[in-house]
Amino acid sequence: MLIASYIALAHFSARGSDVWVNSFVQFQFFSAGALVAFAMRGKTPTLHAAARIILFIAGLTALFFGQQFFVDGPSHGAFHNLAPAYLLANIGCTIIFLSILGESRIAWKPVVYLGRISYGLYVFHWLCLEAARKTLPKLLHSASAIEPAIILTGFVLTVAMAAASYRFFEAPILRYKKRFEVVRSRPV
Repeated sequence: MLIASYIALAHFSARGSDVWVNSFVQFQFFSAGALVAFAMRGKTPTLHAAARIILFIAGLTALFFGQQFFVDGPSHGAFHNLAPAYLLANIGCTIIFLSILGESRIAWKPVVYLGRISYGLYVFHWLCLEAARKTLPKLLHSASAIEPAIILTGFVLTVAMAAASYRFFEAPILRYKKRFEVVRSRPV
């Protein structure tokens, strides 16, 4: 799937399509998670706190440098910009995940809750960012305040929609599913 996602990225970027919302392109993140799961074989890393901090900073650094490839201008959607951007984003997210995996000292309730509603965050983030991007420039007259307002509004809307989706859609299905489980899974 990782290789197929880059083939899809090359194909759709050559056609000028919006690759961000393309499922085949996004499969690279799911495949990276699957590869990590296979590599770990059900074990959790036992890392020293300093190693976790270094990994976390390395992951943020990869995300920062990956973002630099998402450029504006005529080559914005070119494969030679998008491929390293997506690769660094994938590496950064994977490293950040590994830096916190198995760390029980950071079980901060808001973060745990965001993990619980993470599928909704994934599903609704683009819609909420686009809604904020279309609406806020008409309401705000300060050019310097627009981008931070878009990000903050998009985040708040995304969390609200994901929370509602979890409460009214996902949780009832999960409760119903438990009736048919043979092996009980542990709660998140």
